[in-house]
Amino acid sequence: MKYRQVDKPSDNGKIQSGVFLDFISRTVYFTFIFLTCFMPTLANEPDSVVISGQGSYMIWNPEKSAFRAGRVQGNSWDIENIGLNSVAFGLNTIAAGYTSTAFGVATNASGTNAIAMGRETIAAGVCASALGDRTHASGYSSVAMGRDTKASAWISVAMGNETTASAYNSVVMGRFNNGGGNASEWIETDPLFEIGNGASKMEKSNAFTVLKNGNIGLGNAHPAHAFTIPVTTKTSNTAAKGEGIGIINSMSDSFWNIHMSDFSLRFSFNNSLAGARIDKNGSFVQNSDIRMKTHIKDFDNVLGKLESLKAIEFIYPGDTSLEKHIGFIAQDVLPLFPQLVLKDTEDDYLGINYAGFSVVAIKAIQEQQEIIEMQKEEIQELKDRLLRIEQLLEGN
Repeated sequence: MKYRQVDKPSDNGKIQSGVFLDFISRTVYFTFIFLTCFMPTLANEPDSVVISGQGSYMIWNPEKSAFRAGRVQGNSWDIENIGLNSVAFGLNTIAAGYTSTAFGVATNASGTNAIAMGRETIAAGVCASALGDRTHASGYSSVAMGRDTKASAWISVAMGNETTASAYNSVVMGRFNNGGGNASEWIETDPLFEIGNGASKMEKSNAFTVLKNGNIGLGNAHPAHAFTIPVTTKTSNTAAKGEGIGIINSMSDSFWNIHMSDFSLRFSFNNSLAGARIDKNGSFVQNSDIRMKTHIKDFDNVLGKLESLKAIEFIYPGDTSLEKHIGFIAQDVLPLFPQLVLKDTEDDYLGINYAGFSVVAIKAIQEQQEIIEMQKEEIQELKDRLLRIEQLLEGN
């Protein structure tokens, strides 16, 4: 160990104010220095420690109750960069704030009660903490961690890669989030929580956003609704391919998808176009393009089957209002129109596609119209015969 005398060592062997050490030593000497630096007699020493030039030092400054250990290559440990009750360890660290702490490489804790750790981090806000690589916490009680993150708002947290927490009381994670908002006031439309998934500073975006008013956005940084899901507009002859809301059967991997075309809400199964949609006027539209159909053949002999159907009036079990409904029994419909009776599994309840009965009704009307036309021809033929008979009788 070697030391350079600025004032003089004390007679009792303790290191005095005004003395700093430039040491190259074993661990045992380091321990000795550390312990002697904190001997009670130092608190009453009047002089200040002044450092100039680069070097490796361990310093106790009793006037500021500050401690430094490590190496400096500039003015990081000049008197103006030493805060009251501060601690700094490492290379070119600065703890200029009151009761501030700096660890690592070129970290800067300039805020009161601030902590800076890692590499080139800055904790400038009161009670701010910056950890990681080039993070910056400037807001009151803010925290920035990760790489190049910034927490500029009061009581905010930014973590990840180049995220920014700029809204009061906000939390951000991920990378390259949209950010924005008031730094010191609660604004209902400002972000409360963000997960960024941007590609760069020029291409910022959010995978998930929660606003202070409770609105949630998936892939939307400014959700105007309680739950917002943006989709790319697709024409009605284009499959969704994963966009919108997917409802997945984890056992079979089958799924329904809810998405949009230009003006319609669309429903499709397993990315199939054979689904349905609700148009902008509220009409329910079932896709029926010929390009979606194979094995096409006529549907005949409907009228006679309809005569066998029994329409009923009924009340659903457990309905305390005793509201009456009309309809058919699925088991009665099944042998007549099996295409209109549905079930998911063998033991599931049977259901009826009542919308399909509109086709049945139209076909029945067509068949009935054929009968009516035949009857009209027969009636006309009978009228003609009757007229001829009358003419013959009048001639006689």
